[in-house]
Amino acid sequence: MRIVNYSNEHASALTRALVAAGVGRLLRCEAYVKHMYLDNPCGRLRLLLDDEGVIIATLGTEAVPAQFGEKRYRISVGAATYSLRPNALAFLLHDWLRASDIAVLVPANAGWDSLVAKQKRWQRHPGLRLWFLNWGYPLFEGDPLWKRLVKPSVRFLARVNPGNFSRHIPTRGRSGLKVEEVDEFSPDMVERRADFGFSIDPGLQYLNGRFSTRLDYVRYRIFRIVRGYRTTGCVVLAEWPQVVCVSYCNGDEPEGLALGVLLAVSVVNTGATRYRQVTLSSMHEGMITVFKRFGFRASPNEMSLYVATSRQQTESDAVGRDWLVNLEMGDQGVYMGLFGGSSAVRQTPKVAA
Repeated sequence: MRIVNYSNEHASALTRALVAAGVGRLLRCEAYVKHMYLDNPCGRLRLLLDDEGVIIATLGTEAVPAQFGEKRYRISVGAATYSLRPNALAFLLHDWLRASDIAVLVPANAGWDSLVAKQKRWQRHPGLRLWFLNWGYPLFEGDPLWKRLVKPSVRFLARVNPGNFSRHIPTRGRSGLKVEEVDEFSPDMVERRADFGFSIDPGLQYLNGRFSTRLDYVRYRIFRIVRGYRTTGCVVLAEWPQVVCVSYCNGDEPEGLALGVLLAVSVVNTGATRYRQVTLSSMHEGMITVFKRFGFRASPNEMSLYVATSRQQTESDAVGRDWLVNLEMGDQGVYMGLFGGSSAVRQTPKVAA
């Protein structure tokens, strides 16, 4: 077996392997793979090949700067994890950890969660959930008749119009908050000094490439958060006809950042799209309080967030109640937007261990 970096020459073989296993819809999206793993200097897609050169596992990574408390590190964020033969992914995980000082992973399904939980270097941090506004209350196979009858009414009664958010958020005066949509990030949007226990803290070049407003598989919309006359943060929304995902945000203080997210949502979800579903991830207690106050509801189950470090440090032992973990720290948000559904959790291949 051998491990290689994905390139254009692997495109057909990768598609065949994923189709045969019935997984990897996102990795079959050519525009996504090109943007994330060919054009993105921070990203790469690792492939495990058997002795015949057949792809048997995949692991995507992004190397990005991050703040742990007052210290700054370069961490590696994992995504696109697929094991197409029993135990194959374990080889890629081992290779990844050997090359990474700090690795972060949000497993996309129970199979990977179980696999990572068995590895001693990985520490699970509780509290990360998906939060939904205007969740569609979809019908699931096996729903009893009473649920099928009541869900349309619940869907209608629980919907929230983001256009009303500004009525409850001070937007005028020196302490007023507002958002301005822009085509790309500027330096004042990036240089933040927020008091988060953990946050992705990339530079201007990375953000303008990663969340380019000129992609064809997703429409990213970038917003500057302004308080008075001073820029205090930024928000990136990923927009599709059926859902808006809060892909990335950062700011000087948690409550103002959460309110800025809500104001950006109110700009995007307006008119005929005002009741479109909005999805975000959060484990920051202060921000969650704001989101709940404006009608967001949590998914019933937590998302697993794992951190592995080769250093004997205390950063990875933090509980995480003040961590800023965005939906696109990985591929969860794009998967939801492209392929729908009420959750980003994906099926485990039947052959995976």
